[in-house]
Amino acid sequence: PYYLAMFLNGAYQEIMGNLHNLFGDTNAVHIKLSPKGYQIEHIVKGDTMTEVLGYVQYDSEDLIENIRRRAEQALQEKQITLQESQLLLQNYERSLSRYTYLTS
Repeated sequence: PYYLAMFLNGAYQEIMGNLHNLFGDTNAVHIKLSPKGYQIEHIVKGDTMTEVLGYVQYDSEDLIENIRRRAEQALQEKQITLQESQLLLQNYERSLSRYTYLTS
């Protein structure tokens, strides 16, 4: 037989207002059960890093600009290469638009 386990993932964050650890809302699904099985009714997307940082008055565009300036300075001082600078900025911007929890 197959067993289905239902855990209270995110319940602690919900009770604490989600932002006590700056992880924000978790992804959630609303499921409707029937005698024939289940149906996913609604998917609720969790917060992105940009959204969580915005809750505590950080603007992602300002953060990106700060990283860009520091990367430019490091490039001028020959601490990093142009390719490393570009990769840093791409990864930083991409990270800000992603989910706050680790995913595979």
